[in-house]
Amino acid sequence: MKLHLKFELSSDSISTDYRPSIMSFIKKALSLKYSQDFDRLYQNPIMKSFTFSVFFSGGKIGSELISVPDKVMTITFSGSEKDLILKMYNAALGLKNLGYPLSKGASMRLRGARISNPQPLIKEKMAIKFLSPLLVRDRQDGKETYLTYDNSDFTKCMNLSIKNLFSALYDGLDFGAVKLTPIKAGKTVVKSDDLMFDASFGTYMLEGDISTLEILYHTGIGARRSQGFGMFEAVGGGYER
Repeated sequence: MKLHLKFELSSDSISTDYRPSIMSFIKKALSLKYSQDFDRLYQNPIMKSFTFSVFFSGGKIGSELISVPDKVMTITFSGSEKDLILKMYNAALGLKNLGYPLSKGASMRLRGARISNPQPLIKEKMAIKFLSPLLVRDRQDGKETYLTYDNSDFTKCMNLSIKNLFSALYDGLDFGAVKLTPIKAGKTVVKSDDLMFDASFGTYMLEGDISTLEILYHTGIGARRSQGFGMFEAVGGGYER
């Protein structure tokens, strides 16, 4: 299930480090209307079942700012827990038309919200496009590094992340290894919460068993998904809206 939030921005530019403000908005909304869900999700670190992506109408990305001449930002949340997505929808409406702070004195106002429930036509081999950058984390000796698609350990670390997701949230479901093959892929460095992450983007061929891919279609792939990373869509007729 997906939640689409449309915001009006007070300024025609926004910091490239915008994800913490979006996380702050949804946390605030949940805490006001569904405090038990807020506590469950955020009082202690737990695996989340959702991801999100952001689209800036007419946006052009610079080194520090994103130019948004239309002053419109659309956020799409995707999650495997339908009840949680519905609660996010109801909670967000509680802040509709209220100014919510962004960095550097700017603000955003929620102007519209809607729910969609795409019916995925998942295939064992399907082309996908990432709507938010993919982070694949490698933890060794207490240190974290982030790998891009061309790193030799990328697939191993990506599948470990997926295995951990299934162990935490979908106990009893079989986990099948996944493969990503670049089609038109790229690498970038993404700033989030004043931290810099190596990330991958673009289109890939995604391969795996259907039950695994059905879950990932909703939750996203990789690390920090609930912070706005790893969301993808099928391309070439892979799903229906």
